[in-house]
Amino acid sequence: MLFKFVDDPAQNLALNMINTASRSIAQGIEATLLKYKWEQAGFDDASLSRALAELLAEDLLEIHHAGETPMLRFSAQAYEAFVRANVYGALEQASKLPERAHEPGTRPLTEHELRLAVLEIYRELSLGPQGLVPSSTLARFWREAERRAEDLRLAVDILLRDRFLDIVRREFDPQFRLTAAGAAYLAGPTPPAALLARLGPADKLLSRCDRLSDRALTRHLATLIEAPDDSILFDVLEQRWQESGLHRDWLVLGCDLLFKRGFIEVAEGASLSLRLTPRGQSFREHAGGRLRRLGTRLAVRECAEALRKARDRPDA
Repeated sequence: MLFKFVDDPAQNLALNMINTASRSIAQGIEATLLKYKWEQAGFDDASLSRALAELLAEDLLEIHHAGETPMLRFSAQAYEAFVRANVYGALEQASKLPERAHEPGTRPLTEHELRLAVLEIYRELSLGPQGLVPSSTLARFWREAERRAEDLRLAVDILLRDRFLDIVRREFDPQFRLTAAGAAYLAGPTPPAALLARLGPADKLLSRCDRLSDRALTRHLATLIEAPDDSILFDVLEQRWQESGLHRDWLVLGCDLLFKRGFIEVAEGASLSLRLTPRGQSFREHAGGRLRRLGTRLAVRECAEALRKARDRPDA
């Protein structure tokens, strides 16, 4: 349930989020964190912008800066009025919410969702390649999105494995640096939903097992498409992939990477199918060179063996 600060549902929700997530009364909440929290709750940016503009115009909120970070906090007169109405007077609660743009999910998250959930924090903070975020900040954003702490640990493990983040060790608060590969992945287009639907819940075993590099992963996938001018059913490609001894989630990741680079097109019909674009055909020819193909095969064999050993461990 929510405190009843004002009558407008969107304004009231924004004030409740500020109230619960502020660092202190004086500091308030980071504007980027409020935006992230709002989006993760399923509401769109436009409704938050309107609500904040009206609250600022009515002198119920103040903007100040802690260093270079814009912060939002209750104005002094607003805070006094809220305390008088909700603490010393009868406590009112409101359950009405503004209309959601989408409903936040409650099912276990896939690798793709965990990966993006962390990378979106870098986007919200407007950090490009080499951007650093302390673990405490990641945890704060994660907590305010009402996600589980163990999911954050799994997401960070996945991103470190993918080489999309590097860890910069500090004595008390480790920092995570966004790599060029991570920034490029974040900047690319979102793959079709039908492709992402092939993913199951994130496998903790995979987060501890090194995968193929992006280059080897995409080269291997491109060479599995034997007829470059024709479409291939995803189910056929999946069978070939699993014969290589690799995890199916890495097949979806490989398709994701090829799609972001404009190397494949995805057709969502009765059956999911893929087709190499002209750029993708050129990439396939390049990847099919004798020495490159040999290097990719060796990398696939080593990766498949490492995955098999990881699965055979007693604690797996």
